[in-house]
Amino acid sequence: MNVRYKLTLWVGVAFVLFLSACVKSDPDDCVSVPKGIDVYFYSLSPCQTDTVYPVDITDLMVGVFDQEGILVTHSEQANVELEKEFFRQLEVSSGLYTVVACSGLGDDSFQVEEWKDGVTTKKDVLFRIKRAGGYAYSLRNKKVFYGESPAVYVAEDQDPDAPFEKATINMQEITNRLSVTVEGLDLSLFDILIESNNGTMNFDGTVAPDEVLAYEPAYVPSTFGFTAFSRCSN
Repeated sequence: MNVRYKLTLWVGVAFVLFLSACVKSDPDDCVSVPKGIDVYFYSLSPCQTDTVYPVDITDLMVGVFDQEGILVTHSEQANVELEKEFFRQLEVSSGLYTVVACSGLGDDSFQVEEWKDGVTTKKDVLFRIKRAGGYAYSLRNKKVFYGESPAVYVAEDQDPDAPFEKATINMQEITNRLSVTVEGLDLSLFDILIESNNGTMNFDGTVAPDEVLAYEPAYVPSTFGFTAFSRCSN
């Protein structure tokens, strides 16, 4: 009698284990489905009434940060053309994340810090405007864009048919254009300089402490005399 009960128990255990195993003719089919985040990009400022996709965004640097603010993974892409269906896909494990993106930093005017997975944090410096003798490198005809997504959660038991969560980033230009109109002065006797101490930015979009930089403007004739145009960081 005892032998029969033991035999029934062992058969029952084996049957449960068999049902819980991955039963496939090809062992490679048992590999877990990748999951992560699909990142979409757009631009909408307080002055706009509809979403736009800036043609000036021609490259993208995208990084995923965990809830501790540490970079988990990142990617770079050139020759970008934003549109409604454009997205970047990044694989991550389950967890809570935010995604940071920037564009326009692939230029000699900027010193971009290296993105290191598992090391870089949101409080680290993203870029600095290059400078020489207290003057910032020229930003004329240059545009820099930056954005950060709302938090997105990737579940442990993500739906195999939709394993990637959607994140959206509002890309805003962070370079400014200033114009100064001078009337009634002999410009041969004066110099116009625009100074700012916001030439360094962190990964979280905040301005990092920096020295005061002078931005040398370009002069163009105007109705009232001369207008000095300059571009500086946000």
